[in-house]
Formats: sequence, structure tokens, C-alpha cells
Amino acid sequence: MIIYCYRQQSGSGLLELIVASLIIAILAAISLPDYRRMMDSYRLIATVGEFKSMISLARNEAVRRGVRVDVIPVDGVHWNRGWMVLIDANNNQKSDTNDIVLHTRRVTVENLQVTASLRDSKKSYLAFAPSGCPRSANNSAAPQIGSFVFSAGQEKRKVVMSFLGRVRSCDPDRDGAAC
Repeated sequence: MIIYCYRQQSGSGLLELIVASLIIAILAAISLPDYRRMMDSYRLIATVGEFKSMISLARNEAVRRGVRVDVIPVDGVHWNRGWMVLIDANNNQKSDTNDIVLHTRRVTVENLQVTASLRDSKKSYLAFAPSGCPRSANNSAAPQIGSFVFSAGQEKRKVVMSFLGRVRSCDPDRDGAAC
């Protein structure tokens, strides 16, 4: 007598595959807003870190070279497009042919907004005297101090510069008045 054993096929059928795909799609849809917010936060933290580094570079170069060094927006107006560190020969807070550009950083964060609140609000710039202290373009005794609020999506970071040229960053939503 011969006994035949039938083995059941292993694997998944079409119905199981559709159910698994549906579950994955639902989980992805639920987590996507949190993922976007997390990515906005990481991009914003990196951009703020680069901005603080450029401020430190300008301050250090002013001390090292013994001349005023400026940080200005790449296009002269909008900080969200990027910034450059330069020695502004004619004190016009623009990049001209006679200026020495030390570093340029263009920003590629999609929805970045930057709001500057500076003492000298006529032009967007930061300037450092050879002592390393911030100064206004018109008066070396008056510091160009203030803050920048970087935002991308729902995320915000604030960069604050003191009258000594020290820079710190904070989260205005989380830190409130201390920021």
C-alpha cells in the first residue's frame, strides 16, 4: 500500500499580500507628518549650526586680520537664501569686486524662513571689529546686536548675539521668555 502525502504550499496568497500592503500604507500615512516634522527639525538645526559657525568665522577672522569683517545675506537682502563672510572694503554691506569673500554658504532648505531683528535695521548685516566685538557699519562704538529666527514648517530656532559677539541658539517655542 502506497501512502501519498500532500504538502501544503507555503507562501502568501494575494489576499494576505493586499492586507499587508494596506497595513503598511496606513502606518506610513500615520507617521508621515511626524517624519516631516523631524526632518524639518534636523535640517533647521544643521542650518542654524552652519550660521553660527559663519558668525564665529567672521569674528575670528576680524581678530586675526585686524580688520572689520561682515556677515551679509548672499543676495544682500534675504538671509534664507544663504550668507557670506567678507571683508567689506567700501562699507556698503554688499559683495563688490574689491571685497574679499572669505566664505559663502547657499541654503537649500526648501521652506526656510529667516527673520532678523537687529539694532541697525536699515541693512541686513553683522559686522565684527578687530577686537572681536560686534559693531554697526556707521559707528564702531555701537554694537550690531540682535537675533535671527529660523523657521521651517512648524519648527523654529532662534540665534541670539550678545554685545560681546557671543552667539547662542534656543527653541523659542520650548524655552519661551528665556530665549
